[in-house]
Amino acid sequence: EFNFVSMCHESDAKLREDRRKMWGESPQSATDIGELFVGYVKGDVKKLPWCQDAIIDETNFIKKQLLQLNKGGMWTINSQPRVNGALSTDPYFGWGPDGGFVDRMA
Repeated sequence: EFNFVSMCHESDAKLREDRRKMWGESPQSATDIGELFVGYVKGDVKKLPWCQDAIIDETNFIKKQLLQLNKGGMWTINSQPRVNGALSTDPYFGWGPDGGFVDRMA
């Protein structure tokens, strides 16, 4: 019999299993956590608890720096490359209607 409680239980069990596959059984040290961050920046780890999306293409512009920071123990949780005057139609940074510009001070 399916009901709300049984469906939630199955979802929770599946979620825990997916997390273990993605992040390992349980990080035991700061090094373990750092390796998860490095894996995320590399694209091997598809999401983090606070970020349900994989790394997007614009991150490639600062990927080398992010890897260095994360390998050094400075875990980056929010990062984006600096943009100055990119067209709104730019394939990496653009958004909004045609004819606009994107400025982002990082």
